[in-house]
Order: sequence, then C-alpha cells, then structure tokens
Amino acid sequence: MAERADHTTLAALLREQAARDPSAPYLTIGRAATITRGEILAAATDLAGRLQAIGVGRGDTVATYMDTRREVVECWFASALLGAVFMPLNTALRGTFLAHQLRTSRPQVVFSDSSLWPHLLAAVAAEDDMIAISVDRVPAPDSGFRARLRPMDPADLERVDPVPVEADVAGRWNEPALVLFTSGTTGASKAVVLSHNYVAHMAEVYAS
Repeated sequence: MAERADHTTLAALLREQAARDPSAPYLTIGRAATITRGEILAAATDLAGRLQAIGVGRGDTVATYMDTRREVVECWFASALLGAVFMPLNTALRGTFLAHQLRTSRPQVVFSDSSLWPHLLAAVAAEDDMIAISVDRVPAPDSGFRARLRPMDPADLERVDPVPVEADVAGRWNEPALVLFTSGTTGASKAVVLSHNYVAHMAEVYAS
C-alpha cells in the first residue's frame, strides 16, 4: 500500500466525507434516527471546541465508558479533531481491571453512563486527576465522587464557550489516534497504540 499523505488523519477524512456529501447517512444505532456525515462533523467539532476550552489538547487521552450510543462516535472524532487520543473502555470492566486501564492510559476526561459511575469511582485512585462527564444528564453523586474525581455535568460543558479548533492541531497520519487494550489472557492487559493511518487502512480493508 502506498504511503499516505501527511494530511490524511481521521479528522481530515471526516471533513472530506462531510464536504463531499453532508446529507449522506453516516450512523444508525438501533431504531434511532440516522445521523448524517454533516451532523457528525458538526457535533464532533462543537465537542472538540468545548474540550479544548477546558484544557484538553493534542496528545491528551479522552476515554469513554459507556454502552453503544452516538456519543462514542462524537467523542472519537472530537478527539481526532484535537489531535487527542481516543480510548474506549469496555463497560464490562470492573475493579482492578478497570483501574489498570485507567492508570495505564491516564485520560484527562472520561465520558461515562451514570449507571457505571460506582464502578468508575471504585477504580480511581485518590491521586488520579480526571474530569468525569455524564452522557445521560444525571448529576454526579455528592458522596465520594467529588472527592475522587472532578465531575462535570453535561449542562456545565454546554455552557463552556467552544474554542475554535484549527485544522493543523489534528496532527499527522502516523501519530496516535486510538488506544485499545489486549485481552490480558497471559497477564495484565497491554495498551496498544494505533495511528490514524492504521485505523484508516483497516476501515478500507473492512469496506472492500
């Protein structure tokens, strides 16, 4: 396969696809309405601007700890637009398994279903410094959570004025885009860092 151009990142690919046909269907989850390319780009761009405003930037890690929903995709592309690294956490993770992945990756922000907050709280060490954001508009509990994590309710994030995201912050095709963890069958799970180029290439393989 020919070497990719320097500008070919996930952010660039999304922008190119949305510019080509913004009304084209992009994502359907269950019986929910289909989301278009233009809508995904707009939502990801808005989220990227708000994350940048609260201090998330290039090279930082953004994690999700939630079931299948459109916010996972929005977080992934928002991370790509910022040059940040996206890390989806398996919602089956509990206790030391979840703690290991959090402490290995050190995410600046974790988006979580509020139903999973007790597991998240139990896995976070007192010295960890993460912002936790609910994706289903349930405020963080007062007991324990605020002492161990920095909760930010969705309404608080929505009140943040987004900082315009410049195209050049998205990085290069050979820079990290995604962190996945191995199954850990022979020991603790290992973090596998995947580049923009790798993710784009695998998408082409599956689509062909």
